[in-house]
Amino acid sequence: MSKLTELPEALSLPTNTKVYIVDTDDTTDDPAGTSKQMDAALLGGGATTGEVKKIEIARITDPGAGGFVFSNIPQDYDRIILKGQVRTTEAVTAARVFVNGDVSDSGYHQQVNGAFNGGPLVTEASNGAFTITSSTSQAGHYASLEVSVEGYAESRENVVVVDSSAHYATTDAMKGFYTIGTNDITPLTQLQIKEHDGTGGLLGTLILYGEKTL
Repeated sequence: MSKLTELPEALSLPTNTKVYIVDTDDTTDDPAGTSKQMDAALLGGGATTGEVKKIEIARITDPGAGGFVFSNIPQDYDRIILKGQVRTTEAVTAARVFVNGDVSDSGYHQQVNGAFNGGPLVTEASNGAFTITSSTSQAGHYASLEVSVEGYAESRENVVVVDSSAHYATTDAMKGFYTIGTNDITPLTQLQIKEHDGTGGLLGTLILYGEKTL
């Protein structure tokens, strides 16, 4: 029998799920208590319709060259969300997102709506780039990042949504919402965040979560 920690995790509570308990207030069978079954929903673990279950899948810290690579992503969720703080190891204020190993510019189209130092920022590009904090920024400054892919396990276009907030100099602050379309229409099993020009690396911590609406 597998160890408990090696078993797959149930994302919802099946109807009529029972758990084994010892009722210490009932000494009918034994002075130490009486064995009984109980509906698992009474433990507070029963999910109500519409509840969102969020599970940490993996986390990576300071990957350096090659960036953050999350592979073999489970296909059990409605969406995946990547959150954390990052900065580059070079004087480059951009990173790129890749899905399923496609590192070509032709595989992506990016649209950004945001603001830079009080002014609007609306642009597009034929790549998967987005702004973050660079190595030349103030010490301790990292960009706050959230990346999400809805319906990632379906055989349809993987649209990556990036929310990046970067303060990379005393006079430079940027907030951007990026929609990155991909040509990939297969289930997403790998998500990579890499320094933009590929010559440097990334620092920080990113955590990959899976979300499922019950």
